[in-house]
Amino acid sequence: MSKLSPDLKNWMISDGYGKVMGRKGLNLLEREFINISVLCTRYYENQLHSHLRGCLNLGCDPVMVRMILEELTETAGKYNIKKAIKLFDSIVKK
Repeated sequence: MSKLSPDLKNWMISDGYGKVMGRKGLNLLEREFINISVLCTRYYENQLHSHLRGCLNLGCDPVMVRMILEELTETAGKYNIKKAIKLFDSIVKK
């Protein structure tokens, strides 16, 4: 992000992570579940990749992430969930 726009990087860190992800009420893992749910609906692959990794980095069991993805089928559509699960599987294998 620094190469693209240092100002945008700073904004993402202060506002996106500091003000949004740091708010009281939900823990980080719950926020990541919400993020992956929203990102699956339109299949934003790059952002979804980051938040799926975020779930794993926070110690979430891969089985639980997969279950969440499967539960989103009706909302996000079979095609998007199939791609999301394939993406997730590629992350877990690394």
